[in-house]
Amino acid sequence: MTAGPSLDSNPHTRRVSRIARFVVSLLLTTWWGGLTFYSAIVISVGTDVLGATAQGFVTQSVTHWLNGLLAIVLLASGWNVFTTRVRTQIVAWVALLTSIPLLMLVHRQLDQLLDSEIQSVSNPDDFYGTHQIYLWLTILQWLTGIVLLWFNLFPPSQSVHSDSAEQKAAA
Repeated sequence: MTAGPSLDSNPHTRRVSRIARFVVSLLLTTWWGGLTFYSAIVISVGTDVLGATAQGFVTQSVTHWLNGLLAIVLLASGWNVFTTRVRTQIVAWVALLTSIPLLMLVHRQLDQLLDSEIQSVSNPDDFYGTHQIYLWLTILQWLTGIVLLWFNLFPPSQSVHSDSAEQKAAA
């Protein structure tokens, strides 16, 4: 059984698809790289220079930007993710989408424990327990970002999907 002409045979469509994947790659690497650099370098240096509490107030603002950038990434990548129909990629995309409101909820709880006027933590035990949840969610977000980045940089071959569909139809 031979499949009809695919959209991928159209040079204009292939070019637009490559440009879209490139733009999503730039956005995704900006978010993921920013999260990585901030987590691995900036927090440690900021803590050494400013102290843990002051650095926490910087992080409080930066995380809004990182989550906003992730929302843009998800908007830009959504169409491609769902049209390729790769289950792992869809699960990663949905997990990242779900992580945003979860992190916002935990972030709101952390915000309530911070007094920005005197830059202090009102209840350190509650803050650090809730902060651990935030850190674990961020780690899961970071790892899931690797999956989405992988599929964006190395999309499954269309011929592989076509062959497997043809093999199923022949069986």
